Amino acid sequence: MQIDCFDDVGNEASGETNFSVEADLAAPNVIALYKDAAGLHLILDEKASCEYSSSSFAFGEGTEVSTDSESAVIPLGGREYHIRCRDSFGNVMPEIVVRADI
Repeated sequence: MQIDCFDDVGNEASGETNFSVEADLAAPNVIALYKDAAGLHLILDEKASCEYSSSSFAFGEGTEVSTDSESAVIPLGGREYHIRCRDSFGNVMPEIVVRADI
């Protein structure tokens, strides 16, 4: 891209630059899920922030369990976990529901 600049007294500067734009339109996906004594573990296909609740919720209203990470651990203690994750581009995965007796 060619850029030309001019000021009020007649000075001129020109330059050229190249850049690329990245777009991520896909929400994070859970690629693994398991339970152990530490809690319910989520492994994601990209870095994301994750939240959970005991009932359906909109992202931002749940309990945060990870920030900009490819994994999350949800503490055990409930029967059912509703989980949502959002990547740095703002893509939110559809809510998943996990029963504690997995």
